[in-house]
Amino acid sequence: MVVITDASPVILLGKLDSLNLITDYLGNEILLPRAVYDEIFGSGLTPGEEHLLLKFVSLCKVEKVRRPRTFSAGLSDADNAALTLAVRRMPSKLLSDDLLLRIVARLEGVNCIGTLGLIQESCKSRLLSKNEAKKLVDELLDKHKLRISIKLYREVIAALDSVDAPEIG
Repeated sequence: MVVITDASPVILLGKLDSLNLITDYLGNEILLPRAVYDEIFGSGLTPGEEHLLLKFVSLCKVEKVRRPRTFSAGLSDADNAALTLAVRRMPSKLLSDDLLLRIVARLEGVNCIGTLGLIQESCKSRLLSKNEAKKLVDELLDKHKLRISIKLYREVIAALDSVDAPEIG
């Protein structure tokens, strides 16, 4: 399964020390546009986070996207590069938390998933227990200041509660 990733899921999962969810759920063929790589490592990481991210990125194929198409002026250069690569390669998934990027990607026929969706799917696949998944979501909000609506938070927790999986952690 080919996956193209944007910066925020990699950074957030790195902060959670849960980058393995990307490879465990989505597979090992991960493409990372060079502009996304630059965004990841220009984001003020702690030395521990940087070490984890460098280790993860060593598993990825970093690609320079020639002449990225500008899909929207509202998207960053890195987002436009990720979307250009996704449209050219049609991966199994585009991993991104950027709402505008995901909307445009879906219009272009690209399947998307975000960090919260990846946590939910990892729980459904029994890579995480419900409690582990909820703890990750809460840590994203409390410690790492992920901003989502109360409605979305309730939906994510309800989806995790509805997973028919035994508690393992």
